[in-house]
Amino acid sequence: ALLVQDSRDQPVDMAEGSGLHLDASIAFTRAVCEAAQSRLSTIHGGRDDLTSFYDRLRAQGAARNVRQPLVHREAFARSRGLRWAELPSLPVQGQGIEALLALLLQRLARQGFNKVLRHRFDLPLEGLQVVKIIVPGCQEAAAPLERAGRRLLARAGHQD
Repeated sequence: ALLVQDSRDQPVDMAEGSGLHLDASIAFTRAVCEAAQSRLSTIHGGRDDLTSFYDRLRAQGAARNVRQPLVHREAFARSRGLRWAELPSLPVQGQGIEALLALLLQRLARQGFNKVLRHRFDLPLEGLQVVKIIVPGCQEAAAPLERAGRRLLARAGHQD
């Protein structure tokens, strides 16, 4: 799930969130929580890096204004919208982590991502496991176009 705002009139997204899970309800809950946390951090003033975004955007100037509509067209196209019932979802209650990991690896391989890197952090906290997953070639849909890869540009209909 990914919650974004149509920020064509606002150059810095002040609250967005994303959540990843096989179960759409859990992914959505994570995205909402992350968006709320992002917004609360902005309101609280705990983010001292926000002003640097404005400096970068000012420096990018007109070039950003040309590139940004491509991202917005893809993100907010009504024809690409889904109803909640249409979202792919897999209830995971009672399934072990190894079975879920195998399923994720299968789905990634079907999309051409054959290399997945995993690092498990060994923390002295009972009941908490932390891993970092890296999928080379996979990227965020809202990535700036100067960093966009072939897959994202093709999906957005970008022509060279």
